[in-house]
Amino acid sequence: TYGMLGVIYNENLVDEEDVAEESWDLLWNEKYRGKILQFNNPRDAFGTAMYKEHLDINSTDPAVWQAAFDILSDQKSLVQGYVNDEIFNKMTTASAAIAPYYAGDYLTMASQEEALKFYYPVEGTNFFVDAFCILKNSREPEVAKEYINFMLSEDAGIANALYVGYACPNNLVKNSENYKAELADYLGDDAYDILYGKDPNTINKEYMEKYGVAYYKMFSPEIQDLVNGLWEELKTENSTELWIHITSITIVVAVLGYTVWNIYIKKKRSKFYRQRDKENKKAKAK
Repeated sequence: TYGMLGVIYNENLVDEEDVAEESWDLLWNEKYRGKILQFNNPRDAFGTAMYKEHLDINSTDPAVWQAAFDILSDQKSLVQGYVNDEIFNKMTTASAAIAPYYAGDYLTMASQEEALKFYYPVEGTNFFVDAFCILKNSREPEVAKEYINFMLSEDAGIANALYVGYACPNNLVKNSENYKAELADYLGDDAYDILYGKDPNTINKEYMEKYGVAYYKMFSPEIQDLVNGLWEELKTENSTELWIHITSITIVVAVLGYTVWNIYIKKKRSKFYRQRDKENKKAKAK
């Protein structure tokens, strides 16, 4: 299977003119502060910023990654949360309005919430391939080949494509009228067009002309460490200041509570002692 990243939005919560350009910029639109979700993994999160500003997603220049960090840092105050699987609940219940995510997963969400819409950003986007692989030291390579052949057969291929929800490069599946009909029933009338209607090379043409490829490559250990460090910095940025405020408020509330409690106890004791003295006086008078 294969697929691409895109932008999901709720048409009841996002103005039509804001999605007209089909840009990554929507994730940085201040109008939707607190209603925007972002990936909770560095590769995809940095990718949204780098495609948006036409930066090389496979750069080996630390300055480029620092620039992407700054873009994500500017977005942070707008973000409701950094999510992965949580996106399903947040988008289908309209607790968030905008999110970047994978096309196949969008179709699953849209089958539960009709107001959700999707587009591939014009600046470019990552595409990925999921493949069957046979280990070089496999003890049963011929059995593995037979299994792959089975999965490439029409019935098994259709069943797998429907279950996974992503595009299938197998023509027995892709061109099957049965598959198209079942996909529409299962994931909606626009599912086929979303999965197969846009070619990754066409969407990424301008980006590929500039950088050669538009998909993620493996990092060197040095760049991996750099990106991981920047990601941790982004996620913890301003968190110390926030916890200072939370701790201070907690202390103030605790002191006020203790003070009020003390006053209450003192008044209660005073009332008790007054009542006791009255009863003692009555007893002596008798």
